[in-house]
Amino acid sequence: MKNHEENHEYSRFSVYYVIDRNCNSDFSDDRVLSWQVNDDGSEADCSVRDCFTEDSLVIDGSIVRLQIKLRGFGSENPIFDYRNNSIIRGFYSFKGEKIEALLWDRTMTGFRDRSGIRIGLDLDRNGNIHFTEGSGEVFENALQPIVIDSVSFRIDSILNNGINIRGRRLQGDLIRHTSASVGDMVPRASGYYKQKFNLWKECSVNDIVALYFFEGDSKYHMEDNTLLSFMESIGLYYSRISLIGVNRKISGDPYTEIPVIEENLGWDGPMVRALHNHRDRELICIDSTGVIVCRGIPGNEMLNQFLNITGKNR
Repeated sequence: MKNHEENHEYSRFSVYYVIDRNCNSDFSDDRVLSWQVNDDGSEADCSVRDCFTEDSLVIDGSIVRLQIKLRGFGSENPIFDYRNNSIIRGFYSFKGEKIEALLWDRTMTGFRDRSGIRIGLDLDRNGNIHFTEGSGEVFENALQPIVIDSVSFRIDSILNNGINIRGRRLQGDLIRHTSASVGDMVPRASGYYKQKFNLWKECSVNDIVALYFFEGDSKYHMEDNTLLSFMESIGLYYSRISLIGVNRKISGDPYTEIPVIEENLGWDGPMVRALHNHRDRELICIDSTGVIVCRGIPGNEMLNQFLNITGKNR
């Protein structure tokens, strides 16, 4: 649907969708959500370009994940595609104790691609898995080390559509795993570009620190118009802003215009793990006290979230 009521909270150009989650045939009590275009925060008119989204529903007590695409909105023959995949729920046996676990195959490859499998563990044993982005109970992909209490291990293979998992215990120091959701204090993290970088120190001398995670050509990503427009917009409200890139896998010519921490360790980089980066491109904004203000893909939707949380849109 378009913004038929001309609500100022929504774009006049984008298309939105609503799902009747409680199955009461009434859309007025369900959230209006945005489509995405190429994961870049562009206006999603869904006419010529493909719009897509991912969402989850609870059906008969089970979680079902949906992947939806739309093209040709407003035409006589719009194209609407969807795929779904249930999240596997089970238990991990650890020192005689059963810990609730969820495996979510985000890329819907039958659990063959470990980089697309998200893992949730009830680490505090309270009966719930906190699945908010950046949660300390969520491991963004099955390639990274999994931490339970004093043990770190890595998954080697996932067989039989996620039912059987083989792994191995990691030796050496425990890999720390803390929450990095919106509202959390950022964990201790450091890197290097020209000089040593300390995240806590950087926050103490700035109003906002923006960490931009990506991989590839640093110039291409750091000078992206959507990113720079976002930074310019928040610069209207804050004078001390620091933008720092974190490159998971380097390519292209050396880049020195904007600071970039070149971890070059893929999803195993210390900054990537500490901040729970799992999107291909992700911006995380942190205030001067070290609290995460918002995180997501730079664009209008994230800007609105930032302004709402910081109270700058009032």
